[in-house]
Amino acid sequence: MIGACVLINASHHWKRRIQSAIHEVGHFVSDRGHADILEGEDVSPSIEERFAKRFGSAFLMPASGVRARFDQIVGSENRFDVRELILLAHQFGVSTEAMCRRLEELTVLPHGTWDSIRDRGFASELERSVVGEVSRQPKPPLIPPRLAYLAAIALERELLSEGQLCDLLAVDRLELREALKPFEAKEVISLHA
Repeated sequence: MIGACVLINASHHWKRRIQSAIHEVGHFVSDRGHADILEGEDVSPSIEERFAKRFGSAFLMPASGVRARFDQIVGSENRFDVRELILLAHQFGVSTEAMCRRLEELTVLPHGTWDSIRDRGFASELERSVVGEVSRQPKPPLIPPRLAYLAAIALERELLSEGQLCDLLAVDRLELREALKPFEAKEVISLHA
């Protein structure tokens, strides 16, 4: 039997990957036996889907932390603009849209603020001008380090062939060799000279 599995699209932006992973954890926490199939936008989301969405939002942007930071930014000037929104989103490691929608949900910003910002032409160039070019998170390895280590042992002990490992791990030979490189047998130094 296999435990919980979540597949995350590695080609998505790292912020989206994090949000997707936490959303799926929300599904796991709420109902491990329920499967949701989203067939279109016309169908209203199930209670499990609504819970997972709220769970992810609350986990990544806790209400108390967001409100406290918002109050610090607004300060005595009682001013909050798109630049501050971008900085707040960057601080919490979420997209600007996710942060704006969370502030709307917490009734700190009026409902529809994000739609208004988007309709006025919000673009990623504006984000880059505020926070600079954020270094890209590296894509996760095709084979996690612990699994690569175990595969290297199996190969070294001739328990599995390279071809069998490729089949089991769903990678080609070049990807397998690259993943196993850090675990290649090193020259053994004798401690008893």
